Amino acid sequence: MKKRDAIMVFLLLFFASPLASAQTCKNFYVATLNTDRALDITLISDFVDNEGLKKQAEALVSEMRKTAPFNEFINNKINIRYVELDTSRDLGCCEIFPFCNQVRVAELASLCPTDEIVVFSKSQEKACFVGDIQIPAVGAFGQHAMILNSIQEINPRLIIHELGHSMAFLGDEYSY
Repeated sequence: MKKRDAIMVFLLLFFASPLASAQTCKNFYVATLNTDRALDITLISDFVDNEGLKKQAEALVSEMRKTAPFNEFINNKINIRYVELDTSRDLGCCEIFPFCNQVRVAELASLCPTDEIVVFSKSQEKACFVGDIQIPAVGAFGQHAMILNSIQEINPRLIIHELGHSMAFLGDEYSY
């Protein structure tokens, strides 16, 4: 057997191995295939709950239909996808104050056409800590919104709120 053939057999066996974890981009709601002219939102998580991600995508589309300015674009400019996992994946959430590891998040989300990423993480369940200081369990930074909680407990309005931070750099308006 030639060296090239041996390498091909090795690669075939390696990639066909059940030990390799599989991640797949699932289209949930695709209004347009022209990704250059669309807002592509990808939902990812660091734990396996594919049915939960699908339900959250459904709730997000429903909420966007009722919420300005998303309701103006949901039928022709917004695509919602999620990454289906077969094993848990370390996204480094709470390792980097107070968000997830941008490289790991981007790598997983890149399976789908992506402009904005919503990350669900169970790494700390309710909050991140920096020393003795507790950081809230939600946040938005750069290209992604992070939500540290069970997928079933999240209100889609919270996702829209966090997308407002990451997409439009909107600040919170709290009166203390």
